[in-house]
Amino acid sequence: MNDITNPSGDKRRERLGEILRFGIVGTMAVAIQYMTYLLLIHWAHSGVNVANTMAYIVSFLFNFVASTRFTFRVRATAGRGLAFAFCHVVNYLLQLLMLNLFIHWGVGKSLAPLPMFAVCVPVNFLLVRYFLKQEHLQNPFYIFRVKREERWVALGALLYGVLANVLVICAYWLDLSQVVDNYRKVVIRVFHISGYDPISYLVLTHWSTGYNIYRHPLLAFFMWIPSQINQGLMALTGVNCDMAVMAVILTFCCVYSAVFLFRILREIIGLHQTDATLLTALLFSFGYTMVVCSVPDHFCLSMFMLILTLYVAGKKMKARHFYTKWQTVLFFLITAGISLNNGIKVFLANLFVNGKKFWRPGNLILAVIIPSAVMWVAARQEWKTFEKPNYLARQEQKQAKAERDRDKITKAFKDTTQLKDSAQIAQAINQVIKQKVRAKYVRDHKKAWNLHKGKPINQSEFGSWTDISTPRDSSLVENIFGEPIQLHEDYTLLDVLVNRPVIVRYRWIWNYVVEGVVALLFVVGIWCGRRSRYMWLVMSFFGFDMVIHFVLGFGLNEVYIMSPHWLFALPIAMAYLARSAASTRWCLPLRALTLLLTLYLFAWNAILYVSYMV
Repeated sequence: MNDITNPSGDKRRERLGEILRFGIVGTMAVAIQYMTYLLLIHWAHSGVNVANTMAYIVSFLFNFVASTRFTFRVRATAGRGLAFAFCHVVNYLLQLLMLNLFIHWGVGKSLAPLPMFAVCVPVNFLLVRYFLKQEHLQNPFYIFRVKREERWVALGALLYGVLANVLVICAYWLDLSQVVDNYRKVVIRVFHISGYDPISYLVLTHWSTGYNIYRHPLLAFFMWIPSQINQGLMALTGVNCDMAVMAVILTFCCVYSAVFLFRILREIIGLHQTDATLLTALLFSFGYTMVVCSVPDHFCLSMFMLILTLYVAGKKMKARHFYTKWQTVLFFLITAGISLNNGIKVFLANLFVNGKKFWRPGNLILAVIIPSAVMWVAARQEWKTFEKPNYLARQEQKQAKAERDRDKITKAFKDTTQLKDSAQIAQAINQVIKQKVRAKYVRDHKKAWNLHKGKPINQSEFGSWTDISTPRDSSLVENIFGEPIQLHEDYTLLDVLVNRPVIVRYRWIWNYVVEGVVALLFVVGIWCGRRSRYMWLVMSFFGFDMVIHFVLGFGLNEVYIMSPHWLFALPIAMAYLARSAASTRWCLPLRALTLLLTLYLFAWNAILYVSYMV
């Protein structure tokens, strides 16, 4: 990437030639897309998003042939085709965002593509050139190629993900495969697995920015293409296939979470294949790893991206390479786009990999400050564009309902009162309304969603997400090292905001013994890896989660549902213990203990999960 921005001599002439040829091809591609877009919106009366999608596909086909043969003069291979497609998926999503933003800002539908092209074309040039010109990246998805020694791990994870998703699909298919107008009400009424939200089903069925925008700023846009696939399937079959589409996404993330964790243990920590396989299986025996691989929330996606981030960071540490600015930005956009707080972990990876170079102004400004600011501004604009109209509509509906209720109370009171004075009647009506409001307040504060949410530090935008009243000691035992690893036998997978106490205790002492053994192996593993810079990168991920959840109390009342953000730290830490014991008499006993833990947790959690679902 540096030779694009700082070329010299022959390279400069080559780059200028590429830019000129890219300009010619780009102009032609833009013209093709723009003319197709105009034809569709004016003659076919298509919507702007449909028109832009169809126009983009036409332009894309021309663009690939011209870019490989004329612009960059490289051989067209399957790898480069996939790379080109990836670049244009990114570019398409950026175009979709820019197009809607410019229309929202008052630019006419016919002119809005022009400033959109001004933003997107330079970005596309950098992406396309990088992927098409890099010989070692002829297949940009090489990282996803499953190696020979990983095949059994990948196959096991595939079966695991498929079975977990089949379990959920079978449980909810009759209700959630319907194509109905009130689908949201059906999903909210029917779907209940712990505190996980079925928002992804709603987004896949009728695309919207349904997620909390400030926590998941780009997730809705990442789900746009799967949503369009589901729309096509619904049109073809008359069945809502959102659960099947989501299952494919979750299974993919499940398989590659296992593969990349296995690679971390083998390639970075240097474990024997047996130990790496056992510890990978241990992660997937944990209760909430099992659950998140089959529920329509963002946590499985987050787990996949965080493990991938750690793998790439570890490879760079081993090779003594540095995170480039564009790599950091790309990882940040995807990871923080899925869940904003996890974007911090990308910056931590940059810090541990780049060392002192992290603090250089260029890196701080271009790789940290500007992407963070852009993400926040984009989230604000996304809220104003997509969510604010819905928010205002809801406020109007609440106001209209309040006025109807007041009119009903006024009519009922006047029909029964003997008062004649209008001032006294108004005063009495206000008193009745206050009593009803007070009664509702008391009723609401007796409900679980209010009773269990904890007391925040303050009521500010971020302070309201904290919790200073939920007990820390029992939360650590039952909800941080307990429920995520071993599901509780009582109140299994119930929702703390509906029908589950904040703290649930195990019936049997052996559950605490197992929890203690897992925690002990984790702590000893940290000690064994204390001299490893990579270990402290992993612990920085874990520590960040403990600060926001355990210290500040964000989501502490149901912290176990967020545990996939850090559970992978446990087998990675244990790997350092396994490596230390590899050539000692403790090797076989430690393997046996790991195997027993894995088998027990698989059996315990699978039985409880299946029992809940059926």
